[in-house]
Amino acid sequence: ENWAFTSGETVDFSDMKAVVAAFTTEPTYKKVCMKAVEGEGNVIAGGEFGNGFTWTLSDTGVLKVNGTGAMPNFNVNTTPWYGYRGAIRTVVIGDGITSVGRCSFHTCRAIISITLPETLDTIGEYAFYNCINVKSVIIPENVTAIGAFAFRKCFELTDVKFGIKYGWTAGDTAISVNALTGSTAAD
Repeated sequence: ENWAFTSGETVDFSDMKAVVAAFTTEPTYKKVCMKAVEGEGNVIAGGEFGNGFTWTLSDTGVLKVNGTGAMPNFNVNTTPWYGYRGAIRTVVIGDGITSVGRCSFHTCRAIISITLPETLDTIGEYAFYNCINVKSVIIPENVTAIGAFAFRKCFELTDVKFGIKYGWTAGDTAISVNALTGSTAAD
């Protein structure tokens, strides 16, 4: 599908390289060369952040975040992939990560799919805030805390599944009262 801008320029959204070129500026962070996993396209951007974390974005819109432990917390526009947010369709958080930091994917409106690892125990405040196209999410069994507004304004989010490893109910986990407000799943 082609989109036209007020300048008259058109961008074919099936070509993720064109999308990235249209919506980003040259990043200033240290780039890391990584080979994309077969079937997920070619890496078009990537880097290091925090203490030993890496990220890659493929030309098919797959953002992979890898590392061990808790991701750092961010402010709204300080994630290393912020300039690419219009190109991110799928987020894959790697095994070994225990926490998705505050504002990690804030206003990444093109995200459709989120994959969270079984090692995850915390989803930070505003982590997926305003990810308006996410339709479903599976919260892994070990998650014991979901921060305020973590999924707020995820208007298409209609299906939230929680792990049942411990047979807990919502009262057993620290789910902020506002974690899902503004999403259809909260209704």
